[in-house]
Amino acid sequence: MKTSPRLAAAWLLLVSSLPLPASLPPLVVLNVKTTASASGRYHLEVDPTDRYGAGPGNCQLTEGMRVVWSARLPFTFHECAVMEDGTVAGYGYTHGESGMSFFHKRTEPNEICAAIFNPAGRQLLSAGFPRELAGYSGSGFEPSVSGMIVRGDLMILRFADERLDTWHRYRLSTGETLEPPLRIEAPPAAGAARCFVEEAVSILDTPLFLMRWWRGDSDA
Repeated sequence: MKTSPRLAAAWLLLVSSLPLPASLPPLVVLNVKTTASASGRYHLEVDPTDRYGAGPGNCQLTEGMRVVWSARLPFTFHECAVMEDGTVAGYGYTHGESGMSFFHKRTEPNEICAAIFNPAGRQLLSAGFPRELAGYSGSGFEPSVSGMIVRGDLMILRFADERLDTWHRYRLSTGETLEPPLRIEAPPAAGAARCFVEEAVSILDTPLFLMRWWRGDSDA
């Protein structure tokens, strides 16, 4: 289909008037993905309705050849985990990780959705975190989840900021939100202008976590 010069000019004018950051973060494509429990007993298939993970997602939990439950959720899991009993936990972005709702033509609020489903498919947790355009170039929309940790009866969503890591904690068995969130401040670092947690992992069979901090020198 050909586009008239007048229509093309109107399109460019519309795009140029959008409140976009000076440089956009890369768009992350979400393909159909299957996540299994540790033993392989349960499998959750997540089928996005949008290539960038915006909007609804189709989910189906199976045990062997048996479909345990299936549903179209109002968001698409960006990351999720399946427990040994069939509990499903994770999070998604209503406008995709980039947050560019114009390209996704979304009408719902731009937010992060955290969710937990029991083995029968009943939703135990529905928590939302509004996102806004960052105030500096190239950052896109914030906040973003910097990591998800699942251990025992706990799901942790990490939100990283300079010199501060905030951990939102939820009980997998009940969906309960554990308040207040944990706020982990960066260790003192002389001469470091920027410092944040790059990665955090749970140490098996201990109550401990291992964190790797990134530091940027003020002279860099």
